[in-house]
Amino acid sequence: MKAYVLDASVVICYIQEEDEKIGQKIARLFKEQKAGMVELLAPRLLLVEVGNGLRFSVDTQDQALAAYRVFSRLPLSYQEMTTEVCGQAISQAFQFNTTVYDTVYHVLAQSRSATLLTCDRAYFQKAKQVGSIELLETKH
Repeated sequence: MKAYVLDASVVICYIQEEDEKIGQKIARLFKEQKAGMVELLAPRLLLVEVGNGLRFSVDTQDQALAAYRVFSRLPLSYQEMTTEVCGQAISQAFQFNTTVYDTVYHVLAQSRSATLLTCDRAYFQKAKQVGSIELLETKH
């Protein structure tokens, strides 16, 4: 079964309806997951990163909380981060000059033979050579 890891940039883009094309792709993946065709994964870190992203991308606490409620209903399979995965993320973060926060999504994808979906062009450009990553381009 095909598997994808969604990072915070993709999830925030989706729940805030920032890009119609990306929204349609992610909505299709959720339908495929419901039909048992794909698996959608994320590290538990996503729970905090989406909250932080909303804190700095909306105007009010009520907007952030409403968007977080939408996020909390998404059918993602949250994965615990092992010390092995975190160690690999630290190593790759040094290799690509990226944050461990961003890199842990990618290492999770690699460890699960999945593809990381991201809207983070800067991270994508630095780490694309290891594969297991797809950039979803926004209009912005």
